[in-house]
Amino acid sequence: ENQLDTRCLRSFIIDAYPLDPASDQLRPKDAPEDPMFDFDALDVLEARSESGCSMRCLVKSADKGNTELVREMLDCGMAKRAFACSAEEQAHPHAAVARQVQFMLEMETRAWLACHGFPLIEVWRRIREPSPWIFETLQKTIASQTWGNGHAVAAGSEVHEGPSFDAEFAAELAKMWPEAVRVGGHPQEPQFVEGNVCVPSFAEMLDRVTRRASQDADIFRFFVDLGSGQGHAALAAHALFPFRKCIGIELVPDIVTVAREALGQYESLGFASRARSTSDWSEILVQGDFLKDVDWSDASVVFANSVTWPRSLLQDVSTLALKLRRGAVLLVAMRPLPNIAAVWEAFEVRGEGCFMNFQDYPLLLWAYRKR
Repeated sequence: ENQLDTRCLRSFIIDAYPLDPASDQLRPKDAPEDPMFDFDALDVLEARSESGCSMRCLVKSADKGNTELVREMLDCGMAKRAFACSAEEQAHPHAAVARQVQFMLEMETRAWLACHGFPLIEVWRRIREPSPWIFETLQKTIASQTWGNGHAVAAGSEVHEGPSFDAEFAAELAKMWPEAVRVGGHPQEPQFVEGNVCVPSFAEMLDRVTRRASQDADIFRFFVDLGSGQGHAALAAHALFPFRKCIGIELVPDIVTVAREALGQYESLGFASRARSTSDWSEILVQGDFLKDVDWSDASVVFANSVTWPRSLLQDVSTLALKLRRGAVLLVAMRPLPNIAAVWEAFEVRGEGCFMNFQDYPLLLWAYRKR
């Protein structure tokens, strides 16, 4: 157990929130005219936080021979008050300092793992208390740590073993499709803007997701691409991984036409006959509305290139995703699902990454695993 006294937070808070020399106040960088809290508030906080925070570190075996580390707050007056803060009170000193404590625990835990020789493969985060200040903190931590070891890169053992898919086959698929073809779309509805995955990078990302899944998840049960565009992601999943069912759902007719041309090429060049999926290649592409026309609640891996999707569409997707089975993984590009209790209570979350055809650096993906 560790005893964390709130008075020890002063130096960290000053580093995180630069001191305004004119007023002796701590201010967030993005809102200089609205101080998060001042030293008087912190003094009051210290006086009211009883004995500080009592933490417990639990290390236990998890599935597939991995080790799970859990940090628990046993007793913390500050945290109890932070839990009581509403969404409108997130600037309250208790919530502000609690966010810093959570971040400090993240860094301390990573250092602890390194010192004890634990190989950090991935970090799935979930909540135990549905408090608004936790949602924002976890989301920012996931985004900031995505490119660190265990998020968007292979673990050492995975590098040694090599990919579970045929990398040469992935390269052949990438050459078959043009890098950037934009068709159809609606200028007034940005969710229909077309963009494609980089097949080798997409395959590496799917490899990380599937090879780390538990046996109970039955991860190769059913792959779905929501808004599949020209079908590159769905066809790559079908070709390179042993999914028993594999579909891509696209609404825009012009884009579906181009996708069917790619599907015909996939078959004529002999790629369909080499595919690892047992799903019928002719049934991969489905024209329709993924919110109404297709039931994907039994999917084990769901991909959504949601870069341009409006918030309302992400809300609708999150509602349907709540019906997924335990262990299923939803991969959402760049824009996370709504930061609400229903999502955080239903899923464990981590960061991922994949190259796309419209930028020169990896795109952040949010990986949601159903609890």
